[in-house]
Amino acid sequence: MDDRRQILCKLRKRNILMYRQLERLKHDLLRLESKRVQCELEGNQTQVEVVETKILKKKEQFLKMLTQNKK
Repeated sequence: MDDRRQILCKLRKRNILMYRQLERLKHDLLRLESKRVQCELEGNQTQVEVVETKILKKKEQFLKMLTQNKK
């Protein structure tokens, strides 16, 4: 966790646009997670599966950006 925080701090200083893109991805992930839970509570299983695939794509994108900037 501390390693991720250091990466984000360095990124914020070096490349503010990339940092904002990461923050937007985090916001989208939180939004999708809440939508997934809401669909689960409603019992809408098909929508849950669609949202879970979107979540996985966003997480992959987020982790790729983090690893690119770690180097």
